[in-house]
Amino acid sequence: MHYLDAAMTESMRLYPPVPFDSKLAMEEDTWPDGTHIHKDSVVAYAPYAMGRMEQLWGSDCLEFKPERWLDDNGVFQPQSPYKYAVFQAGQRVCLGKELAMLQMKLLVATLVSHFTISMSSIAAASEAAADAQDAQDDDDDDDGGDDDGFKPTYEISLTHQEWSPSANSSSYSG
Repeated sequence: MHYLDAAMTESMRLYPPVPFDSKLAMEEDTWPDGTHIHKDSVVAYAPYAMGRMEQLWGSDCLEFKPERWLDDNGVFQPQSPYKYAVFQAGQRVCLGKELAMLQMKLLVATLVSHFTISMSSIAAASEAAADAQDAQDDDDDDDGGDDDGFKPTYEISLTHQEWSPSANSSSYSG
């Protein structure tokens, strides 16, 4: 279960359910770094961007790496909620955090217990071809980058959800 916690947490580091959020300052405040916040100021933060910051997560910040959440004994080690702001932090931490994590674990347990999950031969062949192309790309250029052309798409909204204007009426009631 420690690895499951790490994999779920790492997934949400890269693809948080709420990619951008803001807060309204109800009174004057000064942050620990000396930044002064005026009453009625809007303070915004972006967990999506924070999850990709090299200063926070290291040079492998764009890689899916659940092991970053495990100690040497394989035990899950959470990070500061101010660094990993997916569920917010402090007095305003998400009330549904524990329920959300439990629901994800239940879903995984249900899938694992009812299905045999394996890589299809098509996916395996595709992955092998992509690995071969990556090796070729690494030989062709020396910038050290992984340029396989894959760019995941992400729609900024309060919560990430798929929506197509053609599939809906003129109003969205999401």
